[in-house]
Amino acid sequence: MDQKKVWLAAFKAANHRNPTIEEVSKAAEQGFVLPNDDATETSQADDTVEPVTPLVTPATAWREKFKLDNGRLPNLDEVRNAKQNGFQSTKPLAQPTPEPTPEPVNTVPKTPMAKGKKIALTIGIVVVAIIIGLFVWGNKYYAKSATADRTLTVLKSGSATKYAKNIVWSDTKKPIKSDELTPFVNYMNDDSWSKQRQNNVYDQLMSGASADGYTFTQVGKHFLFFPDYKLTIKPVDFDVATNNKGITLKMNGKTIGTSDSDSYSKPLKRQVSGLYKFTATGKINGQDVATSDERTISSNTNVNLAIDMISFDVNSNLTSGDLYIGNTKIDTLKDGLLQVKNMPISKGATAYVEAKFGDQTIRSSKMSLKDLYDGESIDLDAKGLMTESDADNTISSMYNALGSYASDEEDSDSLTMFKNGANNKAYQDYKQMIRHNLHDAKRNADSVSFNTPDVKSVKQTSLTTADAVYQVKTDFYYASDTDKDGDTSGDLTQTFELTAHLVYDKRSDTWQIDSIDPDQKKISEDSTVD
Repeated sequence: MDQKKVWLAAFKAANHRNPTIEEVSKAAEQGFVLPNDDATETSQADDTVEPVTPLVTPATAWREKFKLDNGRLPNLDEVRNAKQNGFQSTKPLAQPTPEPTPEPVNTVPKTPMAKGKKIALTIGIVVVAIIIGLFVWGNKYYAKSATADRTLTVLKSGSATKYAKNIVWSDTKKPIKSDELTPFVNYMNDDSWSKQRQNNVYDQLMSGASADGYTFTQVGKHFLFFPDYKLTIKPVDFDVATNNKGITLKMNGKTIGTSDSDSYSKPLKRQVSGLYKFTATGKINGQDVATSDERTISSNTNVNLAIDMISFDVNSNLTSGDLYIGNTKIDTLKDGLLQVKNMPISKGATAYVEAKFGDQTIRSSKMSLKDLYDGESIDLDAKGLMTESDADNTISSMYNALGSYASDEEDSDSLTMFKNGANNKAYQDYKQMIRHNLHDAKRNADSVSFNTPDVKSVKQTSLTTADAVYQVKTDFYYASDTDKDGDTSGDLTQTFELTAHLVYDKRSDTWQIDSIDPDQKKISEDSTVD
């Protein structure tokens, strides 16, 4: 048997541990001799091994201290490290962190989805998609700009029924009945819906500005999510009064009361802003009387239909127009004049003159009769019409050009006072008359000249045409050398009254001669030829 193995077994049995390196080295030097090796081996039971007294070396002392400090024996790396450092420190080396063992993944086979679940899931997805689509659509449809577009279309329709679906009171946010909205409908459709007006109204809606008694604003929600924009109208209160007993008062064609005293007043509450037409009719001292008042009301006010009997004169450049007080036609002007006698006038009424030219209508500016007194004279002129000054400028320019031609028989550089310039028929006719009297007459004139014309009247015939009646004196001078007897000379002057037909040129903002009426009237003729 191997002696070393025997010694190791004996050492372990005696000392209950493995020998140290030093102990093994020393035993090897002694040939691994067991204690009592020379005794009689008569009985195996008496065979014992004496322990070898361990040697206390630095390595042994360090090993024991390491175990005491760290609760375990050092590993090979820690022994090598301690030996290199002279067995000074028992601090263990840092141990590498072991890699975590991954948890086993239990693979569970997928169970096929039941048909009912698939249907429910599909329906759920469809419902969610519909809800998202409706939300996107609602945000666009109920947006302020889109609602303003639809509201503008409603306003242009002129339908009180459609208005009622889009308008509420500003204070209660409650709907307004269609028959109550008539004044507002009348107001919104009193003017034509030009492109410019549509743009202006749309801008007002978008800005939320309050004008003419209405505002476009959000009044609530649609379906809890989307804004609800509507037109809101502020209610107005007003009184309609008259100063005579027995007068029937009407508002927009409906009777609202009959006066029972000389200081009668009818209060009207929560009315919409808009265009109102009031009339007062009855008898005063046995005479039928009537007056009216038309106005836009957008705030609390009073309407006075007091009736007074007054006389006044009307002047207008609409020479044959009709005089209106309120919405009642009174009479027709003649040559721009009208005398009104003993007319019952509402102190709140307005007067204007209106003239029609075919399918065109021209109206003068309106004048309030609130402060009109008996015997007064008022002017009701329409803007944009030809004035006597306009006619005088054009006709004077025409005769300046004709005088220039008569002097040198050449066209003027500027003939803008004639429509179509030098090709105008009236200009051509005048040139022919001048050439004839200078060259082809029975006795040729030495010169032809024109005095300054005198405009007597103007008359508008349409929005862009007018007539001017004027007088002009033409002077024909005859020298003695044009008399075959050679003994006479002098001037022949003729004054004619003519009518010039003028047309408005928008590009130059001037009135031009279109033609001269052939119906001419000789006013006078004088001659100094002798």
